[in-house]
Amino acid sequence: MTEIQLGYGKRSLGFSFDDSRYEVLSGNLNDNQPLSDVEIGEALSASIQSPPLEDLFSAGDSVKSAMT
Repeated sequence: MTEIQLGYGKRSLGFSFDDSRYEVLSGNLNDNQPLSDVEIGEALSASIQSPPLEDLFSAGDSVKSAMT
């Protein structure tokens, strides 16, 4: 059995599992800096085979949850 610590609020909880049945996947643990505002803006402007956001939404539009 393997035990890992899972973040839960401001604490962590221990979780034991059979490592012959499960594999722990983790994120990319590199020292990259967070994206700058310019980089975020460039990413939002980059085409992903979709119209630009400004073509999809207008000032004053609102978003409603589909889970009501």
